[in-house]
Amino acid sequence: MLIKDVCKLCHVTKKALVYYEDKGLISPLIMENGYRDYSQKDIKIIKEICVLRHCGISVSDIKIILLDTNKKTVIKKYQKLNNLHIESYLKMNESLQRLTQNYDIEKEFNHLVEKNDCLLTVREKLILAFPGCYGLFLSLHFGRFLNESIDTKEKHKAYVQMIHYLDHLVISQELVDYMKSIFNDKYDIFALEQQIYLDTTNAFHDFENYFKEHQEQLENYIEYKLSDEYKDSLVKKVQEEILIFQKETGYQDNFIENLKILSSSYREYLHQLEKLKKQYIYFHKSKNSHQML
Repeated sequence: MLIKDVCKLCHVTKKALVYYEDKGLISPLIMENGYRDYSQKDIKIIKEICVLRHCGISVSDIKIILLDTNKKTVIKKYQKLNNLHIESYLKMNESLQRLTQNYDIEKEFNHLVEKNDCLLTVREKLILAFPGCYGLFLSLHFGRFLNESIDTKEKHKAYVQMIHYLDHLVISQELVDYMKSIFNDKYDIFALEQQIYLDTTNAFHDFENYFKEHQEQLENYIEYKLSDEYKDSLVKKVQEEILIFQKETGYQDNFIENLKILSSSYREYLHQLEKLKKQYIYFHKSKNSHQML
């Protein structure tokens, strides 16, 4: 089916279809004359994209959903997030209404402290707790695992312990400067976070093709890590500092273990990562055995 017919059938613009193709969501056949021929599979995906966008889901998240084999389960995550946002907006409006009637900050502050756990996700609370690059740095590395609310006593205890640990860390000026350097006008940290999430999801779902497609990048990365340029770089120095810093401050026991309690998605990520490591080892053993034949 030609693009003009798809636009009419699916109620989308040509620019939208070009954008979805550019982002890798659809892959129409390009004919000899340069026209695109959209298959029934493409049309089904376009309709799915339209529905998910109507639900307020971002294009980068839609790509993740399209790759997922258990769509009902993954959609429940977005439904839960949406319900949290709706509840949060309603509570904000109630708070504004109370303030317009009686501007009692002390009373409203106590109400906020009492209800805050169930209104905000862990990610939102971390950014509020640590303004500036520190909170953004945490969000960048762990934000995709922190979209759950603190809805049990066990989670509340884990969150309190995590905040206490993070709040009492002594960070070197070099690490502070490094964190600041990645949050400038050159970077869209939320887009970067989405890309990290997308890359790991792609690897989990089809590790063999992922490694084949990124083989050159992986080999270049390994070559760089072995080079004198890397050994003399600020990146290596910072990475070594971070590893020492994590070991000396009890990072594993105080942060990671509590993160496991707070985030079911992080627990699943660790499980998938372990499987991926085994698949990666098996994949390379098989490849090397094949090359020797």
